[in-house]
Amino acid sequence: MAGNLIKHCVAIAICSFIQTIQCRDEVRELAELKMITPDYGLYNKGLIAKKAVENLNTYRYQSDLVGYKFVPFSNDTDTNPASYTTYIFKEICTLENTVIIKSVVWEVGDPQIDNSQKEYICFYPFDRDGSMYNEVVLDRHETYYIMLKFCIEDTTYHYAFEYVQLDEHAYIAKPVQDDCVFELLAPLRDQSRDEYLE
Repeated sequence: MAGNLIKHCVAIAICSFIQTIQCRDEVRELAELKMITPDYGLYNKGLIAKKAVENLNTYRYQSDLVGYKFVPFSNDTDTNPASYTTYIFKEICTLENTVIIKSVVWEVGDPQIDNSQKEYICFYPFDRDGSMYNEVVLDRHETYYIMLKFCIEDTTYHYAFEYVQLDEHAYIAKPVQDDCVFELLAPLRDQSRDEYLE
């Protein structure tokens, strides 16, 4: 049993190492390139995506959403799956009679998430290893894609987010703007509901 545990830990370490080399984060790269304020190291795509999902109240309006995954734009030059290993997962926690719904950032290779503490019990309604969401196909009927925008203007970092839709060919172009980067989030829906309907 100890041998299996060691193998598991080594596998996680290797995944994390590979991810560190390959995982693409243009938000972090732009912030580190410009370094206009001392807190430049705090900016990354996971942080902004988490804020986007929570500020747009996505889970409130779409109860079957279990999270989001970063995906390439249709005209993105980098479509390597190894570059898109960041997820934003729904977290449902209860404390006595209060239910708190938030988002957590998860990277492929990271340990399973569990922020439970004593009476604060958390649940994550996604596949435990995220494997069912490895392949996300852009669907023109889906209306809850989120586009993130991160810019540097003068001596300030700015970010914004909005829902976007694909055109009739399931195409969505990546905008181009000086001193700005854009990221696309695809919604992940509870696939077990589809199984019950079949």
